[in-house]
Amino acid sequence: MERMALDDLFDLGDLLLQWRLYLGLAITFGVCWGIYTLIPEEPVCWILIVPVGLVGLWLSLKWEHRASLGR
Repeated sequence: MERMALDDLFDLGDLLLQWRLYLGLAITFGVCWGIYTLIPEEPVCWILIVPVGLVGLWLSLKWEHRASLGR
């Protein structure tokens, strides 16, 4: 049982060390920063940034997961 848990941790570590994840996060950060600089109203800005950031994070993880399945 412990062996399975260690393998899962290594898989998670491998997922977090891939370039696709970091590229997706950088693009998400860029889009969120663009929204932040273009919209002067702070509450409206956060209402837009939070969903965009969450979707960007989810898409980055999904992109990396799909690429790892192809190996």
